[in-house]
Formats: sequence, C-alpha cells, structure tokens
Amino acid sequence: METKLKKGVVFRNSDNWFNTKISIIQEHMKIICLSTFLWGILAHGFMLFNKISYHDDIAVFFGPSGIKSLTNQGRWMWGVFACILKKIYAYDYSISLYKGFFTFVFVAITFTLIAGILEYKYAVSLFVLSGILVVNTTITCLFGYIYMSLIYTFALMLSVIAAVIICKSSKWYLWCIALVLNVCAIGTYQLFFCSGICIILIHIIQKTLDEDISWKKWWIRAIKYIVFYGMSVLLYVVLTKLFVHIYDVELIDYAGISSMGIVSIKKYIKRILLAYAAFFMPRKYAGNGDPYPLFSIWGYRISVIVLLVFFIYLIRKQWKIGDKRKGIQLAFLFVLFPLTVNFIYVLAGYSYEMTFYCHVFIYIMLIFLAERLSIKRIGRIIFYSCISLVFLLNIFFCRYDNACYLKAEILMENAKSYFTTLVTRIQSTEGYSAEYPVAYIEPRRKYVMNDGVPEEFQCIQTNPYNKTSIINDYMWSRFMYLWCGYQAKELPGKDYGSYMEMDEVKRMPSYPADGSIKVIGQVVVVKFADPEQ
Repeated sequence: METKLKKGVVFRNSDNWFNTKISIIQEHMKIICLSTFLWGILAHGFMLFNKISYHDDIAVFFGPSGIKSLTNQGRWMWGVFACILKKIYAYDYSISLYKGFFTFVFVAITFTLIAGILEYKYAVSLFVLSGILVVNTTITCLFGYIYMSLIYTFALMLSVIAAVIICKSSKWYLWCIALVLNVCAIGTYQLFFCSGICIILIHIIQKTLDEDISWKKWWIRAIKYIVFYGMSVLLYVVLTKLFVHIYDVELIDYAGISSMGIVSIKKYIKRILLAYAAFFMPRKYAGNGDPYPLFSIWGYRISVIVLLVFFIYLIRKQWKIGDKRKGIQLAFLFVLFPLTVNFIYVLAGYSYEMTFYCHVFIYIMLIFLAERLSIKRIGRIIFYSCISLVFLLNIFFCRYDNACYLKAEILMENAKSYFTTLVTRIQSTEGYSAEYPVAYIEPRRKYVMNDGVPEEFQCIQTNPYNKTSIINDYMWSRFMYLWCGYQAKELPGKDYGSYMEMDEVKRMPSYPADGSIKVIGQVVVVKFADPEQ
C-alpha cells in the first residue's frame, strides 16, 4: 500500500514514523538539491566559471590574515574557520567554482531542514523556494565577496540546525549543542541570529494553526525560545569581549557592531520602528545598494500585501469559529513577523544587501500559508498565483544577477587595460630602474574618462557592482599586482610629503598627460592629481 504525502511524490507506507520521516526528507533533498543547483547555475554561472575580483575580494584574495583581523568586526568565528582552512589548505584562496559549489550545497541543506520543519506538501513549492534562496541579491552581493561565501553559508546552515534542534527536541544536552552551533553562527556573521528566530516564529505559527494550545503552554514554549536566543546573544557578547581582550583590539563602529547590546531603551524603540518601516519600504532603509532592483520591488510589495491578506483571513477565520484564543495568538505572532524578518535593525540599527537574507522568509511564509489555503478551488488558484509570483521573481533575479556580473567583468577589464598602460608608461620612463621606489601622488584621484562603463549599466545598484569604476578603488595597487603582474617598491610614507612639496612635482601635469611620470632623485614619481586641488 502506498500513501500519497505530497503532490508529485509518493512514499511507501511504513509503521515506523522515523523511517517515513527520513523518506520524506530524502525526497525533499533530491528536489531541493536539483532545484538549487539549476537556479544557482542559471543565476550565478557567469561568476562561478570566471574569476571577477576587486574591492574586498582583492584584499582577502588569500584569506584573512588571522583571527585578529576579524575580531574587531565581532566576527571572530569567521577568523577561526579561516585559520582551520588555512591549516588544511595552506591558503584559503578566493576560488569561484569551488566556493560557489559548496555555497549551493549549504543553501540546499539549509532549505531541506526548513522544509522538513514546515512540512511543505508540493514539489513545486520546493522548486520555487529553492530558487529564491539562491538567486536573491544577497547571494549576488555575497559572490562579489566570494572569498567568504563558503563560510557565510556554512554559518547559515549552523543557525538553521540550531533552530531545528530546539523546535524538535526538549533534551537539555541537545539544547546545549544548539546553543554552541548558534553562537558559532552569530560569531561568523551577526545576521544569523535573525535567521534562527525567523524559523522559530514560523514554527510557532505552524503549531498554533495545527494544535489547540492553552495560553500556559503557549507562553512556556515562547519563553523557552526567548531564553535560548537571549543566552545566545549573551554568550556571543561574552566571547566577543574575550576575543577582543585576547587580541587587544577594539570593535570598529561598522554597521552598528560596536553598539550591539549596549544602546539605550529609547534607541531600541527607534530601531524596532525602523524594522517595521523597512518591512514595508525596504529600498528606503536599505543603507547602501538596492536589495530589490527594478521590477523586483513590485514582486516584493505584492508578496507583502498577499501575506497581510492571509494574516487577516486566518485571524478572522479563528474569530468566526469561536476560537478567540487562537485568533489572538495568531494576531500576536503575525504582528511580530515583520520585526523578526528585519531583526538585524534591532541588533545593529543598519542593513544592506548582505543582511537582507532573512527576507527569503517572507516567501517561505507566503508559500507555507498558500499551501494551507489550497484545499478549495479558490485556494488552489491563490496558491498557484503565489507560486507564479515567486517563480517570476526568480527569473527576474537570474537575469539581473547575470547583468551584475557582466558589469563587473567590464569594470575589471577596463581596470586591467588602464593599469597595463600605466605599467608600460612607468617602465618606459627615461631613467627608470626596477630598483627605484615609486611615489604615487593622489592615487585615489585618478582621472577616469566616462567613468569606465556604459550608461546602460546605471540601473545596476547592487553592492559591490554599483561602482562606475574600480580604478580608484582602495585596493587598486594590489589589483595591479595580481592582474598585471607589477609590484614596485612604494616610497615610505614619511618621505611622501617632501616629494609632494617639490616645485618640480607641482609643475608636473596629471596622469595621463605627457610628463606626469618622472624619475626624480632615484624615485619614480607618478602624479595622478594635484594635492592642493
């Protein structure tokens, strides 16, 4: 005998619940892995099968310099992971295909765990949600810093495993394991505190819909989760202070990291209001970059509106059948949902593309509720409309991601051409010697004709692809070394002032004009701009 558990997938009936559950997870894993890699290659294949590198990726091309280098950002666990990899590999190279492959693997495992908790019924739901988890602009942004993509998504997986454990088990030792995993995830990237609480909230909504829970049991369950995540933050703060003390560094004032847990009640209230405002107007409060470019903002807005309609319908339904307690419980949870999705604003008071990943839970919730309303004919129409909406968003992001990578390649090729010409002119300067140090005058103010890219790319605003040129990027000299093979000895900083004040240097025109490169006193002077202007 066979039991049909979800559309399109049939399982052997079994008296053993555990075996049946494993069978469901295995079928979920097959669909999710295949879907994740199909969507991932379509969206990011350009980036994975090429090596496009600039900005921070150049700075960490061979991995972080150590735990200390990341402790000042509160990301000490990332440094620990990186040091472990360095022991294994010698250098943690920024390798596109290798790290991209494992990024997809960890995302697939993450969503398999989420799907196992929420018990999706339809293969098409898994197909479209696998897509939105891997094609959204957070992953596009992450692949711009691909040196960190493997560790980033591994930490995401750890946070989800921790959430699954505390959802499915009440054993103290498993909760201790979950606590360790969760703190490791937060210590890698603070965002992963938020991914866990999103899963917990949706799980509580699921239990509230499926079970008749008394207020006492409902609050006990909620308080247990609150205590767990409160302990996670407390342990993270303690370990951060310990690492800061051991490595004798100070937390930098970056994206609110140095103020986590120590701002006033008034500021926390403002951050909570900001989280709600950003839920309805994500572009306005996104910081730098654009998490919902072009048409995708309409897909987001429609999804939010449909979610609100679902929320109101489910609350009203419970009220009509006389189950006011469940209606109030659902209303409370639904009000918390926008705050949970944007909880990074509460933690840090700031967000950008890399911290917008929790927005995938909007679509996870959308399809989760749409499946539950798909029993009647009108419900099935609504369900497939939601599926179509997420599918169209996936298609849009796939195309947009490729456009980002196309722009990135043009920026990189322009920079290669610029620096190749620069190296040629330096080496052909009269009196040049490879032994002479080079003094670059105002190197971050190089003249760039037409800003380097066609105006048709102005709509690409996702970080780090929102640049018009990388020739003046802060890692320009290392870029020139890696991609053009030229690394001259630079003049010591204490000697720059004397050369900048020389009348001969002041009379030199700015590069690329003739005479902008000269050998003066056994130093090659390259003047990019006048310091006084």
